[in-house]
Amino acid sequence: MKKILVLILAFSLFPFSVFSQEGVSLTLTPTLIKVNVVPGQVWSSFLKVVNTNPTPLTVYLSVFDFKGDEKGGVNFVSPPENEEAKKFYLSSWIEISKEPIEIPPNQSKEITFTIKVPKDASAGGYYSAILVGTQPVGEQKPGTVIKISQQVSSLILLTVEGEILEKGWIREFSSEKSFYQKPEVKLNLVFENLGNVHLQPVGEIKIYNLWGKEKGKIEVNQGTEFGNVLPKSKRVWNFEWKGEESLLEIGRYKAEAILHFGRQNQFFDKKVTYFWIVPLVPVLSILGAIFLFFLFLIFLIRLYVKRAVKLAQMEILGEVPEKTRQKVKITPSVLKKPIQKFIVDLKSKKKEK
Repeated sequence: MKKILVLILAFSLFPFSVFSQEGVSLTLTPTLIKVNVVPGQVWSSFLKVVNTNPTPLTVYLSVFDFKGDEKGGVNFVSPPENEEAKKFYLSSWIEISKEPIEIPPNQSKEITFTIKVPKDASAGGYYSAILVGTQPVGEQKPGTVIKISQQVSSLILLTVEGEILEKGWIREFSSEKSFYQKPEVKLNLVFENLGNVHLQPVGEIKIYNLWGKEKGKIEVNQGTEFGNVLPKSKRVWNFEWKGEESLLEIGRYKAEAILHFGRQNQFFDKKVTYFWIVPLVPVLSILGAIFLFFLFLIFLIRLYVKRAVKLAQMEILGEVPEKTRQKVKITPSVLKKPIQKFIVDLKSKKKEK
């Protein structure tokens, strides 16, 4: 009965692959192999497996093709049973020992393998992984996705020379939100490979404030061999930028992503996204203080006008005490038009009497 292991492969961006489970640890180098070949070529290399345990360790080897996912992981698949279709899979070109290998305590062994490229191999990218583990991988149904645990892997990215198409673009570049209260911004970048070979986009993301001044920079895939995007697939990167918290730095920001790709990084694409940084609490506190100031100012003006009108009435009716009349001298030039009009009305009424 055929079985599928529902397990998980773990690998990292370090120059070696390690797992440690149930007191057993295993190291494999290299974890990534990039090679360019021509149809009909035979290419050989080796892997180094290190047993870091105090006891002997028996390991098993297996080869599977893989395809990438959007997060940079890999999904292993079994080649089809049809021999004609199988020859388009890199795993069928790789010759490696399938016998168990015993490694003495705290020692290592070199495992050689050979890739025989068919003479009629089409140009483009081919992708397989050599898995090394403490247990053999169960027999798989053709075309099914395989998930592995207790395994370390060496990924092989092979390019057959010929009519190579290197084509890709930044499919999406955006911030997680359009409005932030703090300069802590999450950015999402999606690169799509439209060609027939793997691409490794390399570049940077620059952040500019409202005045066009650069406030930050994020490197993308610089100084690493990882971060590859397989043909006819896309990959997502998530970044976070943290800026300086200051009321002087509020406003609309621009994030610009520029990525180069191709063997000589001769191609590039650019995309821009915008977002706002407005610290609500300080801004609302300042606006509230300004509002209260104007409210108090209006209150004082109204109080002054009311007092001026009252004094004008008293002066016209002759009710203003001499002492007050000496201290406060009210003239029409001091009062505004509504007050002047009111005084005129009072004078008219007095004449009528």
